[in-house]
Amino acid sequence: MTIKGLQIIDEKTVKIVVSLDSKEAEGDTVPRRYVTVEKDTLIGKGFLLEDEKTGEAIKLN
Repeated sequence: MTIKGLQIIDEKTVKIVVSLDSKEAEGDTVPRRYVTVEKDTLIGKGFLLEDEKTGEAIKLN
């Protein structure tokens, strides 16, 4: 997964647009991606994850 962008939709929601790669995971390691934003920008916000290619929401567990 590669993060392509963040968009603040409203006071409570941030959309995270990602590109999904079909590479197989190595072992039981969970892939991690980090984004740097200004301090306190995302406090109290919910997140909506969206596939860049399809525009469909990706469910978070």
